[in-house]
Amino acid sequence: RNRTDSTHTLAGSWEVGNQLPYMSCVQWVNEKTLVACGLNGVFVSSNSGTSWEQISTIGFHTMAVASNKKNATIYLAGGSGKVGKLLLKL
Repeated sequence: RNRTDSTHTLAGSWEVGNQLPYMSCVQWVNEKTLVACGLNGVFVSSNSGTSWEQISTIGFHTMAVASNKKNATIYLAGGSGKVGKLLLKL
């Protein structure tokens, strides 16, 4: 199945490649880094969404991002009260 979905935000735009499954939430961390979460896990892209790396198989529904120039903290929430915290070095 090929996906060529795209989205445009105030922060920029990105296109979904073939390797990213359906995601519940996608957030910009900085001008090149995106984090996506859904029932299939958590994914990170460091090249504006061109390619994605799965960093967790635990499913989440939503997230909030707090970042500065060197680090990002991502808070995730899922079903049944599940919460997670992801620390990224930028």
